[in-house]
Amino acid sequence: MDKSQKQKSSPILIFVVALIVILIATVVSNRRSSIVAQLNLPLNNGIANLSTCGNLLSAASNDNKIYVWDWTNLSKKPLQGIIESDQAALITPDTVVSVKRVNPESVVISGLDANETRRELYLPSGPGTAYLGVNQDRSKIVLLLSRSNNSGAAAKYDLFDVSIDTGRVQPILTVDSEPGNVGHLSVSNDGNRVVVAGERNGQGWMFVADLKEKRLIWQKEMPDFKKIFKAAFSADGEIIYARGTDSTLLVLNAGSGEETRRLLSVKENASTYRTLPVQAVVVSRDGNLVAAAVVSTVYIWDTKTGKKLGSLGGGHKVLSSIAISPDSRLLATSDMRQGGKIKILRIPR
Repeated sequence: MDKSQKQKSSPILIFVVALIVILIATVVSNRRSSIVAQLNLPLNNGIANLSTCGNLLSAASNDNKIYVWDWTNLSKKPLQGIIESDQAALITPDTVVSVKRVNPESVVISGLDANETRRELYLPSGPGTAYLGVNQDRSKIVLLLSRSNNSGAAAKYDLFDVSIDTGRVQPILTVDSEPGNVGHLSVSNDGNRVVVAGERNGQGWMFVADLKEKRLIWQKEMPDFKKIFKAAFSADGEIIYARGTDSTLLVLNAGSGEETRRLLSVKENASTYRTLPVQAVVVSRDGNLVAAAVVSTVYIWDTKTGKKLGSLGGGHKVLSSIAISPDSRLLATSDMRQGGKIKILRIPR
């Protein structure tokens, strides 16, 4: 290459390098700017679950501690409590409902401190394994009791309505089925439907029941998945978003169980060696957004158009849970690491 050619190529090379630097700086800047707050916790076993209760952000740790912040003032020191259960839900700022694993199992209504027990409600159906489900506005508390017969060839899934006001546990309906392993229970916002997700016969398995009409709507096995880990209703209760063992976020018709689409394609969610699973899924209170966590990234979609609004990375190695603020502007993320932190991210509009 002669001198004139070198002089011509040098500005182009400088431009390309500068462009790459600018792009990298922009990505880093955008990534950092999305983090608006970081909530530091005492040394613990990591956060297992995040949820929004009214204007409150609730975090439950693996060692059954519970932390509560006000979404409008996250800088304020959180309320803290200890709950004797890995299944607990904040109902009001000072009321927690949890499952006590004894025989027979019971529902405990307490303050943030489990020692402040207000009521213990025993289940009328005898021994089994109980699962707790609460709708977004905390007006409906549902308990599922899974029971198998002595031969293990059949199972009963008893659904109960839990009333804090009356202190009663009322049976709703019983679903007779083959034995399955329940992984998650979710209640629609209006309190009329419940979805149970898990595994049966080595396949993903779900059933939906109508709590108002007290009947099973549908149940089915899903051969594409070894298990369905979690399911969440849309705001109107007509759509179910479910995560399984592969990379896709399933979108199902709640009334029929028909799969209508998959939001996260394998192509955009694959590493060099394997497909990455969806870790968590949550729907905003207004129903306009659905978010799914994949390892360290959160993807967000517009539920009306199905369009992906963007993706966020909060600095976690592996996300354990996510929650959306009441005004759908902020997203909380957590991980399972000991001493892990909760990151508050700005949701792209």
